[in-house]
Amino acid sequence: MFLKNRFQFNENLASFFSKKGSIDYLNFFYDPHAEHMTNCLSDLEDSEKFRQHILRGKQILEFL
Repeated sequence: MFLKNRFQFNENLASFFSKKGSIDYLNFFYDPHAEHMTNCLSDLEDSEKFRQHILRGKQILEFL
């Protein structure tokens, strides 16, 4: 799926499918509790924490 002139939507959709596909792949080929899966989920969690931190900083700077 691709929407013309909707760059942000297209990027977010691609990121979603990338994350979901990675998790599904690891679940299919490895045990859900395998180190590969734990590392993947931990990395995704760390990325989300970093993203939230950056967004909070952006909001603070916009307020100033």
